[in-house]
Amino acid sequence: MSATKYTFSISVDFPYAKVSTDRLNSDIRTSTITIALDYINTSGDDCDVWFKDALDGKSAITAVDQGTKTFTITGDHTGDVAAEDSVTVRDSTGNNGLYTVVSATLDGSDTDVVVSEAIPDTTADGDLGWNEVYLLAYLVSIHSGEPLPNPLDSDGVPIYTMKDRQEDGAARIVQVGRIGSDLVRATHNLCDRTTWYTDSTQVESNAPTTSDDKIYTTGDTNLICITRGRVLKEHNLNGDYDVVVYADAVEVTIVDPLSVYRAAITAVDTGNKKFTLGDACWGRGSYVNDGDTLTVIGSTGNDKQYTVTDVVYDLDANTTTVTVSEAVASAVVDGYLNWATWDGEDCYVVYEEGMVIFGVAQTGSTITADYSKAGTSDWVIEPIAGKVLCIEDAEAQFADPVNYSSTVYYEVFGYVVYFAPEYAESNGGPLPDLTRIIIDFDVYRSIDQMVDEARGAYPYIPSIGGPTRGMHTPRFGFPFRYTTIRSLYSSLGMQLRCRLGGGYPQIGMTLAQRTPGSVPFGGERATASFYCTSKIEAAGEALTWLMAQAD
Repeated sequence: MSATKYTFSISVDFPYAKVSTDRLNSDIRTSTITIALDYINTSGDDCDVWFKDALDGKSAITAVDQGTKTFTITGDHTGDVAAEDSVTVRDSTGNNGLYTVVSATLDGSDTDVVVSEAIPDTTADGDLGWNEVYLLAYLVSIHSGEPLPNPLDSDGVPIYTMKDRQEDGAARIVQVGRIGSDLVRATHNLCDRTTWYTDSTQVESNAPTTSDDKIYTTGDTNLICITRGRVLKEHNLNGDYDVVVYADAVEVTIVDPLSVYRAAITAVDTGNKKFTLGDACWGRGSYVNDGDTLTVIGSTGNDKQYTVTDVVYDLDANTTTVTVSEAVASAVVDGYLNWATWDGEDCYVVYEEGMVIFGVAQTGSTITADYSKAGTSDWVIEPIAGKVLCIEDAEAQFADPVNYSSTVYYEVFGYVVYFAPEYAESNGGPLPDLTRIIIDFDVYRSIDQMVDEARGAYPYIPSIGGPTRGMHTPRFGFPFRYTTIRSLYSSLGMQLRCRLGGGYPQIGMTLAQRTPGSVPFGGERATASFYCTSKIEAAGEALTWLMAQAD
């Protein structure tokens, strides 16, 4: 490892022509940059940011073409830089700044990077950076220059809100073990119903239908899948959500969901037997190859299996075009192409459409399937018996773009006998004592309302990781000021629920009276995360808390 310096002009690169080294230090350390920050110093107009090693992602600029808006960089970086990526130019005579990539193509042994912005200077010098180099430049470009507030200054916004003492008597400002255990929980992906496990329904011995003994349809959609990295801590979920398929009552093997691929069809050429997918990475990463068998599902007239004869990806248009050997009957542009990487398995599952695709025809076999199917958007977090769950912080994550097409509700429930005792049976009321009712709620009818409560924003995360285990679209994330009840006591029957749409909540409404919605957001991902501490509920603690709320 070799210490590496990145120098920025305070008057040119920083938007307010000033630097707060403590704030910049904090921004870098909390970003996704993986190389350890060493130190930051300033001298005159220079701000030097030192890292323990070189950041990932840069190459020297060897040529500049202002007319075609092209930077030529050394080496083949067509796999590193793609259309719509953001890049930065550093250490140049007159071209320092952020640029948006239009295309990246190989030019001999070098790479021509076409950008959408004008290139101010003809001098070919400096470096073009992406990934961590770009992220550092981006953090500089949004730096406020204001120092972090003093947590003891009553005029500033505190960095942390701390009690003087915790329950074991230790001051929270010293380094001691905290009481309880950390717990992080995230909601369903509000854009993806195959993750909505909480209110799902289990189906057993379904007999799917088929017309060719290879493509089987269960008749249900949005089968639950918690084995492809779309749900936080999916391995800790209680419940049997896995799809199980049988042939003549014998369980068959299923392709790992992370080896099953799905892409939307964006164009159809019936004459040339071609389907176009709206993402270049499928072809660029060789996720679909000549000789593969693809299945079209959800189309108007083209649902069947096809054999690939050619694959072409267009980085400029960000598309992959697949030519097949079979006739393409309909020119209607809809549906999805689905395929898998086989490793001796019998079939794969298309969870969104509720379909099972076999590699070999199952003529004469009786096929059945067990699975869970999505219900409403309802999601719940609650303490285990004998514990109290303290929600300390929350944040929201959204893909870009996302269609915030419904209202988000957060509802806190508790037993009626504690929160509305006059309605409990033991006091002559109509409800069993342990009926849960709404005791508090928050409503977010637009994303602006979440942003209004936000306490900042995390660095913009570009699409990374490839088409199956990665993000197809960038992410925004921000901590928001979760304002409802923060301590959930198991003895009081308390739980927090999150849902999309449905009827408006009311204090005192029971679980049975509410109507969670079932229409997801549009886009790739939308979740909320809750950072909690779970600890033993001390005797009398819950009732003491309850009386304090009444005061």
